[in-house]
Amino acid sequence: MIVDIANTDVTTAFNYAIIDSNNQATRKGNFKGQMVQLRLSHIPDGNYQFMLYQNETLIADISFEKQSAAFSGTVF
Repeated sequence: MIVDIANTDVTTAFNYAIIDSNNQATRKGNFKGQMVQLRLSHIPDGNYQFMLYQNETLIADISFEKQSAAFSGTVF
């Protein structure tokens, strides 16, 4: 997952949480700047909420579904 925030600079700090369907935090973290890439391969498939905070204020609440990539090709 790539988080790209418009109109911010490299010193702006953010916190985030990924919440599962049982309302449990599956992942929490923080970053500075405009963009971060979050690896989600370790969390199970399912429905989640991505919660983004700046200065302890919720600025984004985005639902998403994580689905594992399934390979269905021919191997030579």
